[in-house]
Amino acid sequence: MIKQNQQENCINFDKIVPGKPFQFEIYPNADACDQLSTRLGILKLRKLNFSGTIKCSTNKSWLLEANLGATIGQSCVVTLDPVRTRIDTVVKRKYYLITETQFNYDGKKKEVEVITDEVKDIVDKKLYLADLLKEVLSLEIPDYPRSKKYP
Repeated sequence: MIKQNQQENCINFDKIVPGKPFQFEIYPNADACDQLSTRLGILKLRKLNFSGTIKCSTNKSWLLEANLGATIGQSCVVTLDPVRTRIDTVVKRKYYLITETQFNYDGKKKEVEVITDEVKDIVDKKLYLADLLKEVLSLEIPDYPRSKKYP
């Protein structure tokens, strides 16, 4: 189990035991939240937490189910007044291990299009939870925050 504030929030899929969910919890400290808020272009980031489990689906696929929570502060797009937003979201991802590279007849990598309702990611034996946290948080931040005066 990975707990809060560890430097290396990396999951090695080879170490996940089939039938036993791997649990993780990440609670970045205030300095990490300040650095992340600067990178994301928001005023404030507080109460950030990311926790969940990773289960082995098959010998080459894993299912991640997690919850992300954060309180963010942004500037209103109309008045520039501070706006506070609470984000609570469920994250579900399915990861597949890269086993071999497929090439076309001319030696270039083949592109495979997958159309499905499921979010699928292809990984190379490791998953960095801090990168996933940043990705999900950046997608959940409101693009045009408005204060209550201007709904």
